[in-house]
Amino acid sequence: MGRIYTAVFSAVAVTADQDLFEVNAPATGMVVIHRVHIGQSSDPADAEAEMLQIQLNRGAGSAGSGGTSPTAAPHSVGSAAFGGTVEVNNTTQSAESSGAQTVIFDECFNVQAGFYHEPAPEARIVIPPSGIFIVNLLEPPADELTMSGSITFEELD
Repeated sequence: MGRIYTAVFSAVAVTADQDLFEVNAPATGMVVIHRVHIGQSSDPADAEAEMLQIQLNRGAGSAGSGGTSPTAAPHSVGSAAFGGTVEVNNTTQSAESSGAQTVIFDECFNVQAGFYHEPAPEARIVIPPSGIFIVNLLEPPADELTMSGSITFEELD
């Protein structure tokens, strides 16, 4: 078993399509995605409900930009820092290199219910060394949403 980490973003104003999460695996190890949670706190009324399309992609490509780089928090006290990098809310999305990204999961979600991806162990997405994993919001919300999210993953040496 490897080391488990979680990265988060909190109360971010989302007005555009973007990479909500981008996890770049270290060159020396793989990453297993355990769960992704996305929610919002600004549109509670039924009249404000909308469906947004989200994709989970794996592959290679150049990193996005326009967001921030949170520190992935280890679940075990004393664990080493995550060997790769995490970026959140990149409004300039990751660019594919020669069509090298594969859509693993494509879904629409109701913003009032949030998006929850917690697959069974045998269905978890594995990112190879130096690979990339992207949670891509494919379309902008109808109006600004205050969104938060978390991603939990495991680094394997």
